[in-house]
Amino acid sequence: MTTQSGDAPDLIYYNGNVITVDSQFRRAEALAIQGNKFAAVGRSEEVRRLAGPKSRQIDLKGKTVIPGIIDAHVHAAHGGMYLLPKFVQFDDSRSIDDMLTAIAAKAEATPLGEWVLGSAHFDYDLIKEKRFPNRWELDRVVPNHPFFLRIRGHLGVTNSKGLEAFRITEETLPPSGGYIFKDPDTGKLNGWLLDNAVYHLVLPQLPRATADDWLNAIKAMNRRLLREGITSIVNQSGEVLRFLKELRGTEGLPVRWQANLVGSSNYFHQVTDIAKAVRDLGAITGEGDAWLRVGSIGELHSDGLIEAPWMHEPYAGDKFGPNWKGLLRHDRETLLAICHGAADVGYQMEVHASGDAAMELVLDVYESVNQRIPIRDRRWLITHGGIFPTPRSVERARNLGVIVSTQQPVLWTQSHYYKQFWGEKRVANLFANRTWLEGGVRINGSTDVGMSPMIGMYMYVTRKNFFGEALGPEQAISREAALKAYTIDGAYSTFEEKIKGTIEVGKLADLVVLSDDPLAVPDEKIKEIQVLATVVDGKIAYEKGGA
Repeated sequence: MTTQSGDAPDLIYYNGNVITVDSQFRRAEALAIQGNKFAAVGRSEEVRRLAGPKSRQIDLKGKTVIPGIIDAHVHAAHGGMYLLPKFVQFDDSRSIDDMLTAIAAKAEATPLGEWVLGSAHFDYDLIKEKRFPNRWELDRVVPNHPFFLRIRGHLGVTNSKGLEAFRITEETLPPSGGYIFKDPDTGKLNGWLLDNAVYHLVLPQLPRATADDWLNAIKAMNRRLLREGITSIVNQSGEVLRFLKELRGTEGLPVRWQANLVGSSNYFHQVTDIAKAVRDLGAITGEGDAWLRVGSIGELHSDGLIEAPWMHEPYAGDKFGPNWKGLLRHDRETLLAICHGAADVGYQMEVHASGDAAMELVLDVYESVNQRIPIRDRRWLITHGGIFPTPRSVERARNLGVIVSTQQPVLWTQSHYYKQFWGEKRVANLFANRTWLEGGVRINGSTDVGMSPMIGMYMYVTRKNFFGEALGPEQAISREAALKAYTIDGAYSTFEEKIKGTIEVGKLADLVVLSDDPLAVPDEKIKEIQVLATVVDGKIAYEKGGA
């Protein structure tokens, strides 16, 4: 048994199946927590002998314990915002008519002329028509309010009143890295906007979220994260750092947050002195403590997602014409300036690259920086990881010490929608986890939108989607590798592998109690595993069925 000397433990879990995820993937029956750290890991009778009169002892009755889950790339604050009642909710929508009914109900309750805003929380593949409402359908149910729905951060859907508010007409040229959709038969705007058309033409015109909105969004997402067993996250938006600091200083944070900076393409839009803009960010990677720390410059977009990853070859579908290869949202010169500036100051970088061409561009940029300032120890990341990474790309990433952040759960109920644009083969090779791992490149586990990590593990291991279809099964990875991605490898991404990510004496006492063993149950049962309890910093933060 491994122990740490000191006072009697505050909390003991025993008679369980403890998966430590240490370097040998050792198992134990019990663990003890003293204060906010693991004090002992070993056999039940040995650990229980450490108990004092005030020690709380919990019989696991054979249930499984894993380290606290780390979601290494998630839009948590914005995701929490969309959980608020001010947004139209589409959780039960399964068709365009369902969506329009929900929008109409919200419009009826909204004062005339005010914005009606939609939540991005729904699943593409569960909508019967496999698309979104267009401008004319929206005008039928919300004719007197401007309406806007932002989907997964990249696509926007608006009505005629919204187009008026954004001052977008048939003559409006899309900004570089953006796209304005038109009806192919009439040439009229259909109300759909993509990437930098959303960021540059739309978002500056929308009503800004209040401080209370952000605080409530963070709290709502924290509750959701704890229910999923997530104890640490890397959030992709720097604008919420001050609200996180406020909560940290008042009622505290129940989940550990790393707040990445920038989080959108607007920060560097129309900036003439990029190096100064980087310096003006102020806070630097690593500032803070184990509850709240400053992360990387990211998620900085090189290209789009779903409708617009930047590819070498044209897309399979014809929604954008025969030669559509996606969008480059920051050109090479801008990416070079940002990344060189980040290296000068000491920032970690996290750049979004979905398409194969974008992946190679980002590696070019990272190599350019590395020739001047070595970046291996800075653990720079590439998010999403491209499609069909070549052996040369894998070698380049390995030599640079790049971490690839992959979000397998994104395809759970979206793969059919993706196929409209990319075709079957490309979708099957999104998130090429085995290729990266076998090439010596570290990946981390993440959900992008706060989905269940157990669904994520299931998809990493089986590559199956909601419909039971295997998407590139040759890219499946082992259960141990998937669990590492969601724990110790996530900690490595944030330079915290020495203090969390495994169940070892002296590390922060973050853990999850599960209904079953994700390393032992049949494949199809992984996605059904329930989170029974979540412990953060040695305190029980969530119990299934609890208050």
